Amino acid sequence: MSQASHPKLLGRYQIKRILGEGAMGVVYLAWDPTLERSVALKTTRNDLKLAPKKAEEYRERFVREAKLAGGLRHPSIVTIYDVGTQDGLSYFAMEYIPGVGLDKIIGMGRRESRVVLDVIRKVAAGLHYAHQNGIIHRDIKPANILVGRGGEVKITDFGIARPDVSDLTQEGQMLGSPSYMAPEQVHGREVTARSDLFSLGVIVYTWLTGEKPFKADSVSAIIQRILNEDPEPPTRINTELPVGIDAFIQKALAKEANKRFLDAQSFYAAFADVFGEKKREIELPEVDEVAMSAMGQPSKAARPTPGDDVSWDSDDRSRVDLVLHQIARSSRDRSGSFASGSGLGGMAWWLGGAGAVLAALALWAMLR
Repeated sequence: MSQASHPKLLGRYQIKRILGEGAMGVVYLAWDPTLERSVALKTTRNDLKLAPKKAEEYRERFVREAKLAGGLRHPSIVTIYDVGTQDGLSYFAMEYIPGVGLDKIIGMGRRESRVVLDVIRKVAAGLHYAHQNGIIHRDIKPANILVGRGGEVKITDFGIARPDVSDLTQEGQMLGSPSYMAPEQVHGREVTARSDLFSLGVIVYTWLTGEKPFKADSVSAIIQRILNEDPEPPTRINTELPVGIDAFIQKALAKEANKRFLDAQSFYAAFADVFGEKKREIELPEVDEVAMSAMGQPSKAARPTPGDDVSWDSDDRSRVDLVLHQIARSSRDRSGSFASGSGLGGMAWWLGGAGAVLAALALWAMLR
């Protein structure tokens, strides 16, 4: 998509600048004049080389699944506010998180164990909640995990439709790298929660070793390695890792889905156990964070103003240093428990938090 073809307005959203551009689309920083807030606006690419019928099916799936993902409300998942189509271009507006992608942190070789544990715990919590609500991400990779300047961790692009690998192959192209795909996804078979956990396992391996487990010089070679080869044990690459990490990775990256971890909760519990983490449960989100998310608003730490868009611009290293400092502060001496955000237990907890908020509002009204 050329610079000249970038829109200035989509729906009611005023395009400010490009935040990122990839194989599947473009992400813009935009301003919502109605609610007076910054949003991240993601569009589909209109230059995908798909057959007309396939392209239309993809656009319809994009809108349908964006609406479905819009029902997810969790502190570790970027909130989708709106979805629409204009002049054949599909888009959705989502929570804007000033921060950096996890790919930036990994690329700079930052491997502090406290940070790794905190980020993986929050990602696993978001995945567990989504999986219990029947949503599979299908594209878990570092670039789709945002680390905010307040230390919050958010999964983005949740449940958003993508062309099938088989469709893209038939059209003579492969969008993006399959490095984080599970074997069943490469085959074009049905994906499950365990497919997402395979991808999360690849992230863990890459972060701790500095190398991808199935690295190769071409897409076809990567796919062959995913399907047929086991990765080198992490401790052979990074000798400072605890020995238990090899068994963890072997299970996380098993070729057969039924041999992997059952769910994100067990995935994180095993990962924390490798590092001797005493508090193995995924932390319970704070009440105000859940309440804000339920209302479609970003958490306090992430809530931007128009001025933030300028002040946050800096070099990647400075931003990474800042967010890692915040993560270290927020994770220090915090206990917490695993919160799925669904089921009777999660519902009772949420209602309790909501009740407290309503009670406070009622008291405020009486005292006016």
